[in-house]
Amino acid sequence: MGLRRLAQVALIGCTVCFLTGTYARAIMATPTEMDQPVPEKWHAPFVRFLEEFGAKEIDPLLAESKAQSFPSEDPDRIIFRIVHASYCTTGLDLCPTVIGRIKNGVLEADAIFFGGGSLNSSDVIPRILGAQSFPVIFHGKSSAVAVVETSKGLMVIPQTPHTDR
Repeated sequence: MGLRRLAQVALIGCTVCFLTGTYARAIMATPTEMDQPVPEKWHAPFVRFLEEFGAKEIDPLLAESKAQSFPSEDPDRIIFRIVHASYCTTGLDLCPTVIGRIKNGVLEADAIFFGGGSLNSSDVIPRILGAQSFPVIFHGKSSAVAVVETSKGLMVIPQTPHTDR
């Protein structure tokens, strides 16, 4: 199909969508599993956080927990998922999830919530008061939670399960 014909088809499609009031859903990446162990450089702050949080059996927690950078404009923001049968729901579906930063060797939490082990992001900033980022969605088997950066901090939003899947 030539470039001119492709442009005509696209224009017709956009016009039909506009006139009928139909709108497209946001493009969502396929959720990816949080499967990276806590990097060595984050061990000490994470262990201290766990101890202060009241966790027991620190070594198994450190071995099973996951961590990665938080997908945002802030390169210092990190996600830790505390994975252990003692602290998660059945089947390790939803586990305590910490989003924060390490400052002066201390993990400072910006948000703590129960979230699933797979995550993705949308390409649309939601119409939420103060929203400044795309939502990052933590998917579990039973539910999902979105996290949006706002002008006043992180907003954690429970997600309604989709009925069309």
